[in-house]
Amino acid sequence: MLVSLMVMATAALSVWKTARPATADILPGRAYTLALRPSPMPLIKTAGPIPKSDSFRGYIPLRIARPGAYGIALSDRGWIDLTRGKEPALKSASHGHGPACSSIRKIVNFNLRPGTYMLQIAESPVAKVKVLVIQN
Repeated sequence: MLVSLMVMATAALSVWKTARPATADILPGRAYTLALRPSPMPLIKTAGPIPKSDSFRGYIPLRIARPGAYGIALSDRGWIDLTRGKEPALKSASHGHGPACSSIRKIVNFNLRPGTYMLQIAESPVAKVKVLVIQN
């Protein structure tokens, strides 16, 4: 886990400051700003807790071209879920914090196959978060 977090940290710091608004599918290797909505917005599926009513959530398609381990970095607190089709929410392979002196709050790692997933953020205390997905 420590090695994947170091790989993630090095790559994340190089593109983290150039986040662009997420308006369509997101791709690995680019940082995005994702606008979230107040909690009454329905969840697709979750492996986590039921969101509090005073939090924010949202989701966006994530396209994966190559199989492998991927880290998803988030700028603030929040629950990260990935879903695919009718499958239940995926279980993460590992998780940790971003590097010191960065604005990366958490990193969650998943083993993914090629395809389109729904990246869902829940339990966020803020309405806008930065997200970065990178292959480890």
